[in-house]
Amino acid sequence: MRNTLAALRGYLELAHETARGRAGRPEDVVRDLDDALLCLAKLERRLGVHVDDGTTHHETTDHETADRGDPPSERPGVITP
Repeated sequence: MRNTLAALRGYLELAHETARGRAGRPEDVVRDLDDALLCLAKLERRLGVHVDDGTTHHETTDHETADRGDPPSERPGVITP
């Protein structure tokens, strides 16, 4: 799964850079790809995987999870009733 995520990120980043360099109106493509990259980053966080180096998140502090803006029920290590 880690390799799949790394490949997906690579393809999205390449498409993002290509869209920025094209003539015309790449703004729509760039916006959509920005959103896709944000979604991928969220998926990576939820899986607890850094696709760049293959390490996993062992713990996330309350400060880090609060900064992310995730609802408490979606924060790693936070249990809500």
